[in-house]
Amino acid sequence: MYKKKAFLGAPFADYVNPETGRLYDDKQIILTRLINYLEHKGYVVENSHVREDWGAAWMPPEVCTPLDYEKIKESDVFVSIPGNPPSGGVHIELGWASALDTRIVMLLEEGKNYSNLVLGLDKIGRVDYVRYKTLDECIEKLDQIL
Repeated sequence: MYKKKAFLGAPFADYVNPETGRLYDDKQIILTRLINYLEHKGYVVENSHVREDWGAAWMPPEVCTPLDYEKIKESDVFVSIPGNPPSGGVHIELGWASALDTRIVMLLEEGKNYSNLVLGLDKIGRVDYVRYKTLDECIEKLDQIL
């Protein structure tokens, strides 16, 4: 039986507390809730934050870059938090996903600024935007499109 696959991409360096070397608790809670939601929807979820123990086990670029590319390539959907300020890594992943014609669901927090190229990505790829104020609202809207 085929299991749907999702890659959840979100900023990494900006989410890490420099004092602890691990993700800030509030960011880890957000990602954990999204992962749990996606798993509940039947997806096998790939996420570099989990894979790298929430920042405690960073992978070198020559390992994480090809790994993320392959996991996005294998995914049915790329769920993306582009970051504010923008995450260079997530933006590269968005480029891969759009070039690979992977469906993208982009989570955009209201009141934040995003690049015009991010906001126009739906003109060239399979992109759904989820604009939200709270995480609960985000998950409700995800439920309508996944």
